[in-house]
Amino acid sequence: MVRLVKQKILHYGSLAKGCKQCLRGRKSVLFITSKCHYKCYYCPISMDKRKKDVTKINEKFILHPDSEQGLQEVFDEIRLCQSKGVGITGGDPLATLERTFRYVKELKKEFGSSFHIHIYTSPQFVTKEKLLHLDSVGLNEIRFHLNVADNKLWKRILFAKELHMRWGVEIPALPDKLEESKKMLDFCKAHNVMFVNVNELEYSDSGNSSLAKKGFFVKSTLSYGILDSEAVAQELVAYGRKIGLRVHYCSASFKDAVQLGNRFLLRAQSVALPCDEVDSEGLLTRGELRITKKRKVTLEDVQTALLEEIGLSSRELFLENNRLLLSPSLLKRLWPKLLRDENVSWTDEVQPAIVKEYPTDDHFIVEKTLL
Repeated sequence: MVRLVKQKILHYGSLAKGCKQCLRGRKSVLFITSKCHYKCYYCPISMDKRKKDVTKINEKFILHPDSEQGLQEVFDEIRLCQSKGVGITGGDPLATLERTFRYVKELKKEFGSSFHIHIYTSPQFVTKEKLLHLDSVGLNEIRFHLNVADNKLWKRILFAKELHMRWGVEIPALPDKLEESKKMLDFCKAHNVMFVNVNELEYSDSGNSSLAKKGFFVKSTLSYGILDSEAVAQELVAYGRKIGLRVHYCSASFKDAVQLGNRFLLRAQSVALPCDEVDSEGLLTRGELRITKKRKVTLEDVQTALLEEIGLSSRELFLENNRLLLSPSLLKRLWPKLLRDENVSWTDEVQPAIVKEYPTDDHFIVEKTLL
């Protein structure tokens, strides 16, 4: 049984269902395209996705998202993460209309009507016809990104009043736009918007220079959150309480430690090998053997030697992702003996290490110790 991470959250009124699934790690993230009309200075899209029509499910890139194979890859990742829903983001999902419609329809078909789907979009792309189409294919929840400094397009979100789905607004907590943000909350209250989510403004590798130009910097060396963003968010939650509007604040640390951490725990439960050690954050610690640049032997040669000559079992040794994996404790015990064994001739061509990595498709290594 996975023991999920819990953390106190700040909100007034009940959370949207999509948020409830996120905090339990039960929501996968489908980045459907980077296309977008806006050029927000705080846009957190990473450079590997920026200005490209790419699709990604959690940490896995989908090379052919409009193919049946691409669709199946998305399904497989959702199953590995044991997700009960998906959040579709971008860019803007309405910038690739047909792809978004298809994925909503096929996800519902594959996982059933109870599978919860929400999307993020901006008024720039919104029309009544598009929203009605999304409603017809089963979308459960829509979140509109509003420009708090410009109210020209705000009323476009009111088309959602005619839909069956839940609808709300999601904005970053901008340190220099507190009063403008309060006016946006007044608009939401006046038009019966169901909920408002406020996110802590975050430093990102792709947008840090734009933030710095505006005088925004991280609040500490241990956080990606921008100084004073949380204080603004707290004021907005308090203001929501004052006017009777559901407002929820999501911090950068909450996203990393709780939402992402819980999803990692669930995925680790699906992908961990018998040799892996899984920690409380869902990270995998593994013993790893890789071939050095000499390349006189292959991993298959080493695998055969370890299985047939050294006597390891197939439950102790695994060939995966161009490396051999075994338990960290076994590797620490075994490697010194191999170095002393005169019958072993390949040890100088193999690099042993203890690695700690994410339980994700990209096998991102957090820590590596060479033996």
